[in-house]
This record gives sequence, structure tokens and C-alpha cells, in this order.
Amino acid sequence: MFSKYGILYSKYLEEYKPITYQELIMNGTINDFLELKDKELKNLRSSIIYELKGKYKKPNTESKKILLNVLKKMSDFYLTFF
Repeated sequence: MFSKYGILYSKYLEEYKPITYQELIMNGTINDFLELKDKELKNLRSSIIYELKGKYKKPNTESKKILLNVLKKMSDFYLTFF
């Protein structure tokens, strides 16, 4: 069974590569092919996420709380006039 990536790739094949899609169906290899593509795309997604996590550090939660408090005070201040 494949996840959303296999399903999306199936739709891609059906719409943009109909001959390849039909050949895979006729050969009976569509499920194996889509499972392979699903694994490839999951690995690609994981490697992109890993790379981005290394490049951009997680924001400090304390600074987020301060920012939210400032925004809340600003909105409260703004609402008192209107």
C-alpha cells in the first residue's frame, strides 16, 4: 500500500503519461512501480526536511511568547479606540 505520494504519482502518470500508465497496467506492474516511487518521494521529502532543519534552527519559544503578548496588547489598545 502506498501513501499520498503514490496516489499523486498515479494521477500524474494517468494525466501526463497515459501511454506509460497503460503499459504499467497491462504488464501488471503498476503497484510495484507506484510503491517504488512512493518510497523515493518519501525519502526525498525526508532529506529536504533534514536539510532545512539543519539550515534554519527552530525559533526560540520564549521570543514567540513575548511577540504574542506584544501583539495582544497592541490589538487590545487598538480595540479600545474603536
